[in-house]
Amino acid sequence: MLLLEEKIQFRLKTQLLENAIMLQKTYDNVSGRSILAFQKDYPDIKVGKSKFFEFRPPHVRTMNDMPHNVCVCPQHANFNFMLETLKKCVERLPTADLLTAITCDINSEKCMLEDDCSGCFDITDILPVNLVTDIAVVWKKWEKSESQYIPVSRQGTLNDLIQEIKKQTPIFKGHVFVKRQQSLHFENKKKNSTALEVVLQVDFAENFSILCQDEIQSAHWSHPQVTIFTGCAWSDAGNAKHSYIIMRNELNHDKYAVWAFMRKIIDDLKQKYPEMKKVSVFSDGCAAQFKNRYTLLNLCYSKSDWGVEVDWNFFASSHGKGAVDGIGATAKRQLWSAIMTRCADIVQSYDCYAYLKSKDLSGVNLYFLTSGDIDQHKEALQKRWSEFPAIPLIQKHHKFQAINSNMLLYSETSCNTSNKRLVFGAKLKYADIYSSDESGDSLPPLLSKRDDQPLPGTPGPSVTHENKENTKIQHGAFILVSVRNETRTTK
Repeated sequence: MLLLEEKIQFRLKTQLLENAIMLQKTYDNVSGRSILAFQKDYPDIKVGKSKFFEFRPPHVRTMNDMPHNVCVCPQHANFNFMLETLKKCVERLPTADLLTAITCDINSEKCMLEDDCSGCFDITDILPVNLVTDIAVVWKKWEKSESQYIPVSRQGTLNDLIQEIKKQTPIFKGHVFVKRQQSLHFENKKKNSTALEVVLQVDFAENFSILCQDEIQSAHWSHPQVTIFTGCAWSDAGNAKHSYIIMRNELNHDKYAVWAFMRKIIDDLKQKYPEMKKVSVFSDGCAAQFKNRYTLLNLCYSKSDWGVEVDWNFFASSHGKGAVDGIGATAKRQLWSAIMTRCADIVQSYDCYAYLKSKDLSGVNLYFLTSGDIDQHKEALQKRWSEFPAIPLIQKHHKFQAINSNMLLYSETSCNTSNKRLVFGAKLKYADIYSSDESGDSLPPLLSKRDDQPLPGTPGPSVTHENKENTKIQHGAFILVSVRNETRTTK
């Protein structure tokens, strides 16, 4: 029996401990109808409204206490909107386990990414045969209108909705697979972290606006802000953790700032772990900050710049939350409390750094970088990036690793064993590593290389263009293809 229409918040900090029992907080959305439902089910029990709500369990909160749910994944939100509408017409629709119901193996890369598995189903295969599909339905969808996203209502028949779900299912399956694979890889990396190989998660926190207590009206429209870059490093199987906050007096979250922030953190990690050989970086996939050719080209120079090997792993879109968000929130909460209680005069970016430094936050390494600290490296970085080409399908891939000083290997997921690509970072040249089931280039290759041989840049046998016809490519092998760049003459 359901007396309350409740919203459950599945977060660790939304749990209450009552009599040594952990209870999940829920929120009563329609408290006025709760007592009506109770009176309908128990007509013999006479109870007033005040007394009824007096017995409300402590883990059931009112609407006024409901938190604002933000940073929701748009792909999950839009897909759930469609399923919620469909479930109103199909009562036993397995919305929570839909992918399990229509996919033969949700852990299979072939089933989730390639969408050509003969054993998988689509949404129409699990719907009732006698379902009436010509009725009118309305569902919501997040769409971009001019420069912002807004929730809009889509109208159509039930059949239109089913076809839209069928169309979006392969995209959603791929998104879910990447999300799970990247999260799994992140947790495995933390569990296997050592002093030789450290795991580092980084992110830009939302800029902190410096307000003033007792501020005048004119000051309300021009608040200064401070950039907050956060990081969290794990070693010793995740038992040793180091938090980082780097502040800057400018608001540019660009490739130059990322390089300087990363160097600062890695330099500190090298002091803590002199034997450190590798850093595995995890972050969200923001193209303006991390997931761009310039930041990723720096991986090829990580040994010369920072003295260690660095690979970069990206979480699925809108799924990059982690410890770094808590670090940034802690810093901003400290600053906000100081401003509201008039404990400190904070009027500019350096004041934020100075106050947090005086608080001696436990386990947090705090730094401040000026514009000069970043500008002094701009010329060298611009020269490095000047001839580096765009990386094909960069947003589709989530792991990037340098092979040597001018080769970058990347793949669709960090756990992926196929569909890897190799991009040459010089003179606008490319080479792709194709699996045997991928289509090749229309131009003849000059060099073929089996994947079970050493990676490019290391000694190993190769097959020349002349005898490539006699080479048998086994299933699962990868081929390195280099394309001849011939000069064409025109009359």
